[in-house]
Amino acid sequence: MLTWLKNLMRPAELISAEQQQWLEQGMAQFNRVMALHQFSPRLITPTIKDFPSKADSPEGIALATLQQIKQYMGLEQQSFTIKSPNQFNVSLPAHLLQPMVLNQKQNALSQPVYIDYHPAHLNNPNALVSVMAIQLSHWLLQPSELDAIGGEQMRPQAAELLSIALGAGIMVANSAFTFRGGGCGSCHNTKLGRQAMLSEAETCYAIALFCQSHDLDYKKALPHLKPHLRSMVKMANKQLTKKAATHFKAITQ
Repeated sequence: MLTWLKNLMRPAELISAEQQQWLEQGMAQFNRVMALHQFSPRLITPTIKDFPSKADSPEGIALATLQQIKQYMGLEQQSFTIKSPNQFNVSLPAHLLQPMVLNQKQNALSQPVYIDYHPAHLNNPNALVSVMAIQLSHWLLQPSELDAIGGEQMRPQAAELLSIALGAGIMVANSAFTFRGGGCGSCHNTKLGRQAMLSEAETCYAIALFCQSHDLDYKKALPHLKPHLRSMVKMANKQLTKKAATHFKAITQ
């Protein structure tokens, strides 16, 4: 009876110890890279304050959004751009003239690279920002960074985590779903939404990690998150606080 009562009163962990370790290891790796590049990210919000640009066409909206994200992610000088989705053709991969780094003053791409999006994303700012931020993160990832957190097979998850580490966590969390257009399986179009590689719980834990890493009150993220995600971020913060307290107790004994 006593054991049952203790379990009932003990708050459940948001994610497993294995998930926690991978996310913390990855975030620490990305933070080391940002420190090396003298880059400090900010918490990006889906607000007019952070995305003030106006445009008079769908393509203009998409391009203005991309330019803003590039600025926030330290890629302002890189020749990433967009094409209208109905004109988009996948071209041969661009070669890097030199390793791409944050805050680099020279363009490291041998040709323009087109960032993909779906017209439906224009009605879903969270999805539009997140799909662009994750694509940019794929280009930023270096083999050494992947080696440290699971290798090439973990690239999709690492790209999402990197986009969170660069400040886009709120949009990544809010858009973590796959949208089905219509009522049949044949109408399924994953590009209308965003196929998440990290679970909502993992993404919320990564947001709490981001806030902790940059001495930012995690509560500043809450108003911009979907209601059910707010409780997850709160749980993540408690889990982080508990781990820190346990670690401090261990090293002082």
